[in-house]
Amino acid sequence: MQSACACGILFSEAKVKVIEGVDYNKALKYMRQNNEVRTPDVLVKGRYIDDYNNLGYVSTNVSKSCVSRHTEYTYHDWCIAQLAALLGDNSTAEKYLENSKRVWNLWREDIKLFFSKCPDGQWLDGYNPWGESAEPFNDPSCYEGSTAVWSFNVFQDFYGLIERMGGEEAFTKLLDRIFDEGLFAVKETRAHLPYLYTYAGRPDIAAEHVLENLSVFSASPYGMPDNEDMGCQSARVKI
Repeated sequence: MQSACACGILFSEAKVKVIEGVDYNKALKYMRQNNEVRTPDVLVKGRYIDDYNNLGYVSTNVSKSCVSRHTEYTYHDWCIAQLAALLGDNSTAEKYLENSKRVWNLWREDIKLFFSKCPDGQWLDGYNPWGESAEPFNDPSCYEGSTAVWSFNVFQDFYGLIERMGGEEAFTKLLDRIFDEGLFAVKETRAHLPYLYTYAGRPDIAAEHVLENLSVFSASPYGMPDNEDMGCQSARVKI
């Protein structure tokens, strides 16, 4: 996860796994605050809540990562909904579950991918969703990846994503293109991609890519690709 606060994911998963010693009601309070209260420096914490709440999507008004921020915000909403439901806060659960469905507000049906949208509701002209930015940290649409890659980050509804992409075969072909065109990288924003083949009934392809990815790790000075953001790489190898 990038460009949004990921703590909600950790708290909701911890509650599902019945991890004790956590004040989950307090966690829920601050998860909601992070997503509802305007902050002085949104590049550091919080959300671009004006766009997200008024338009229902993060528009090109936001200068960096509008599409990837949008997909992350909606997933975090889903995580808030799960924790709230487990705590018996049904009104919060219903609200945030509905908010999580906003993810599709940036979906372009004609190309079967997410896409940058202007505040007036028009799609951004001249943007290549398959292109990798020369400035991956400052790309106006997505952080460290193309829009095509980020289109597979609908963690709350992979089966819905498969349906919108045209079914299992079409979904598999789009995933194949990611790998065939060298758009996959062993980093935290894309580490889940090989496993998505299992949702389309192709665990054989998933296994092939996972084993290939593991081969780039070794006990040497150059044995870890990319970096260890949030313990992602070592946890991935361990699991």
